[in-house]
Amino acid sequence: MTEEILKRFGIAPESAERLAEQAADFGSNRPAQAHRVVVTDQYDGAVEALVQFRDGGTVYRLDMLSDHSARPRTWTVRPMQADALDEFVRIVAQHIPPNWPVWIPTWKFPTEAILRSVTDQTQSIMDRVGEPCGTISSTDPYGFKSYTYSRTVPQAV
Repeated sequence: MTEEILKRFGIAPESAERLAEQAADFGSNRPAQAHRVVVTDQYDGAVEALVQFRDGGTVYRLDMLSDHSARPRTWTVRPMQADALDEFVRIVAQHIPPNWPVWIPTWKFPTEAILRSVTDQTQSIMDRVGEPCGTISSTDPYGFKSYTYSRTVPQAV
């Protein structure tokens, strides 16, 4: 029955799965705060981050849209590969121990060669993102303890 409905409305099964994941992460029964956050760039809060709102849930890349002084701040939400956060952590944790639920790696490494290697590997992970699926606004620019999700996708200028 579900497959018939999806076909009738022209929705691919993988799109339906993605919508179900987003409903779990951002719907009325969403978690009160993010499960794991890695802040990859910051200025008085996250400018760019990898976020997983539920244990085992979708990993998202957040990119700040608003000015760093704005409260609440707003970020573009883009889904990533399921293993993106774990892969990022595996690479960086060899040199900087993680601290959960919010990890802000100091990005200091023993040698310039290690810095370049880690930066190249993690940038490759950060570049593998899907199309924006909405925005998040929060007054907690590090831990996303409370947030508002909008499916509105910002248009490129």
